Amino acid sequence: MSERKKDKEEKLYSQTQLAKELKVSQSTITRLIRDSGIKPTKAVGKKKLFSKDQLKILRLSSFERKKDNNKNADTSGLSIFLQEEIKRLHEENEKITERYTEQLKAKDKQIDDLNERLSESHKLQLGLENQLKMLPEATKEPEKQGEATVVKEPKKAPEPEKRGFWSRIFNK
Repeated sequence: MSERKKDKEEKLYSQTQLAKELKVSQSTITRLIRDSGIKPTKAVGKKKLFSKDQLKILRLSSFERKKDNNKNADTSGLSIFLQEEIKRLHEENEKITERYTEQLKAKDKQIDDLNERLSESHKLQLGLENQLKMLPEATKEPEKQGEATVVKEPKKAPEPEKRGFWSRIFNK
């Protein structure tokens, strides 16, 4: 269950973490955020937190900004950036696949255990049914008297005399 919560709660980055991730200065991050019009996902006090998707947008904005600053830059920078992004996504996909494979194996084991228990239960039930069939037929048949059929009931032990609360306590 905790894995599901981790999936739902995506990692949030502060401006300092964004600067380290993109390898740019704090002021550049502030400028990129202002220019791209990105609003923080969450604000804790004065600290502004941004999501992974917003990090991607800032990464692209940073790349575009670098490209504009360096007019002679060719498209190889973009292709390198995209290749790195593809590698990162591929690694993330492999981790998720491994986690789900482990979960499936655990569920398969649980299903196998339940099938074994069901089989044992079925065998026990068949054994009990066979034992019931082997019981003598005399105990099952009611006695016939004239037209009416009477089933013998076992005799009950006589009920003890009902006594009051104080008499039970003082044995009188």
